[in-house]
Order: sequence, then structure tokens, then C-alpha cells
Amino acid sequence: MTPYPSCIKHKIDWITIMYENMTPWEVFQSLGINRLCNEEVYEAFNRRYFLQNYDSHVAIDFKFGTMHVRAVDVFSRCNACSTVDVKPNDFFFTEFPHIRFDISGQKLDALRDEGIDINQLVFNPLQIPDREYCRYHYTRCDFAFDFLNYQPDFMIQLEQLIYDVGNPYTCRVPTGVPGGLKYNIHKGANGFTIYLGAGKSTKLLRCYDKMFQYRNDLSCVPYFEDQPDGRQYPFSWMRMELQTRREQAEAVISQSSGDWMSIFKYIYDNFAIMQSQGSTQVSVLWQSLFNFQNIRSIIQNANFV
Repeated sequence: MTPYPSCIKHKIDWITIMYENMTPWEVFQSLGINRLCNEEVYEAFNRRYFLQNYDSHVAIDFKFGTMHVRAVDVFSRCNACSTVDVKPNDFFFTEFPHIRFDISGQKLDALRDEGIDINQLVFNPLQIPDREYCRYHYTRCDFAFDFLNYQPDFMIQLEQLIYDVGNPYTCRVPTGVPGGLKYNIHKGANGFTIYLGAGKSTKLLRCYDKMFQYRNDLSCVPYFEDQPDGRQYPFSWMRMELQTRREQAEAVISQSSGDWMSIFKYIYDNFAIMQSQGSTQVSVLWQSLFNFQNIRSIIQNANFV
């Protein structure tokens, strides 16, 4: 197995969208997945809705996402006294004030398998009904970058840089932002993960060695279209995940317009670790990873974990 040359790949790894004054079926239509909503969705509805006992909130989890519907009690009061069982169609074509739709990385891969273009879904306006009071906004979007055979020692060097320039008492590292960024290094049996930024903030960066998962699960292999068997067998694989929430999610989506190089530069600008405390010079290590002159392109990932 000959490793493929070094490259950087990208993929969207999580989406959360909040809808206002829409029906669940209109949500499916806006995402372009209404053709995929078959009996499984209705079975998921029957399992969860009636188990909730007409609660004010219901979560319907199925293959392509998890739908959280609020104010279900309004719908329930209209139907609870009926002698006829509530049918799924009654629910899916009822308008609700708030619907949250989560699509995790695994569920996004399932959508990719069905031919859904996730980039098109995120970076282009969703198909919202032509009613003035129907609205939507993104409350979370995660952007993943995979570094394959690309600076294999970066994680170890990043950990050392944080220990060298960071403040162990406040757990902060110097960055271009006044006060720096909070950091956390979580170590476990499957390696370690470095977090830059606070967990509840509007932007967070996760870095970890994906090779640990690859070594334990050989089915977790990057896909490359021009390989004879479609697979790439890396000798190093680091993943960097930018998690954005609320206004930052909206800003990155709208300002990048689907240009992944600009998202990559966003990470550089917002998470760059300085050379030392009080320095205004970006660390050599950070500059080496984001060497924009030598990065020809960032390739869209095909389907893999």
C-alpha cells in the first residue's frame, strides 16, 4: 500500500438549523431530503411522539437527522381528546413555531451516500416557503480539515508549544486576541485532543490524531477518487475541526461563500498562537501549517468518518 502524497481535505461535519413557523415537511423540503423521508421517519415519529406522552418537546431521530419540535403541546391539545389515533401526516403537516434540525457527521455521510451535496445545502439559500414569517438560521456548523501525510509531528509540536508559551494557571495561550485563548489538552487511551477556545463560546478549534481511529478500525480510511481501489492509506492523519455557533456560524457561512481556503484562513486568524507571551509574532509552528503559498488547493472529501 503506497501512501498518497500529502494533501489537505475538507468536509462539513455538523449542521444545526433553527426554523420558525414551518411544518416538519417543509423543513424536509428546505433541505432537499423530502424524497428520503420514508417509512423510517414515520416509525421514528410513532416511537418517540407517543412515548413522550404529549410533551411540549419531542425529538425524532432517524437516519438523516434529529428533529426537535417545540410547542408540541399545542398540537397535542387539539388531538388528545380525539377518539381517532393521531396519524403521522397530521403531525408532519402541522406548523410549529420552532423546529431545530441537527445533522451529525455520520448523518451527513448518510446524506452524501444519497447524492445530497452538503456544500450546496449549507452555502446556498435553503428553499424556504414563500411566506414572510417563515425563517431559519444556523446555530451550529462544524468545518473539518484533514491533513494527510502533512506535517506528521504537528500534534506533538503543538502540545509542546502550548506548554512553552501558555499559562498553566489560567490555561490560556497568547494569540492575536487580547487575553489570548483558553486551551485544554485531553489525554486518553486513543491519544490526545487539543482544544483552543472555550467549550461554550461561539468558536472552538479541536485538533486530534485521526490515525488512532484508523489503526483500530481499518474501515475508517480516507477516500480518494483517483486511487485504483478508491482508498488512501496514510502514514499520518491529523484532523482539525472548527466548531462555530450562533452568530459565528452565520458569519463564516455567509462570508466564505463556500470558499474553503477562506475558512482555513479564518482558523489561522482566530486561533494563531504567538511565539511567546507578549509577542505579536505568530509562532513558526503555526505559520508552517498555514503556509498558504505552498497550499495549492484544499480538496473536498468524499465519504469517510
